[in-house]
Amino acid sequence: MEMQIQDLIDSIRKDGLEKAERESEQVISEAKAKAEGIVKEAEEKAAKLISDAKKRISLEEETSKAALEQASRDALLTFRKKMVEEINLILKSKVSQALDAKTLTELVKIVVEKECDDASTVVVPEKLEEEVSKGLAKELADKVSKGLQVKGGKQFGTGFVVMEKDGEGYVDLSDEALVSLLMPYLSESLKKLFH
Repeated sequence: MEMQIQDLIDSIRKDGLEKAERESEQVISEAKAKAEGIVKEAEEKAAKLISDAKKRISLEEETSKAALEQASRDALLTFRKKMVEEINLILKSKVSQALDAKTLTELVKIVVEKECDDASTVVVPEKLEEEVSKGLAKELADKVSKGLQVKGGKQFGTGFVVMEKDGEGYVDLSDEALVSLLMPYLSESLKKLFH
């Protein structure tokens, strides 16, 4: 009987151990499966986070690049505008220095003799009106007696405009018009700045 009890104990122990082993294997298997699921989910989340971060970085790079290109264009346009303004000021200054009352009178005389009728109006800078009027009164006495008028204009720094009395035509040689006429004769490197 002792043997039977021992066999029974061994059998119970063996069954218990086998059951415990099966249960532990099942727990281990379930734990491994759960761990693999957690790892897989973590890897997927990490991959999504990395992908989202790469997209965000790419978008920020594109936005920064576009902003830099726009700033560069704006700076270039501002530079060109300032250069045109500076060159215009220089040209106006040089034209103004060159067009004293005597020179202006000669130019007006040429234009009036070649292009205008007797009843035209000449508009010159207000500060030169008196001298140009006197000069034209001598040079173009017949046209002055037939109605040629000289007026001073506050809008002129230098140059002049000749308008026919009927308003059908005019010749604009104001400082702005003269600068526009001179621009094609600037050096090629300066022209490239404006285009």
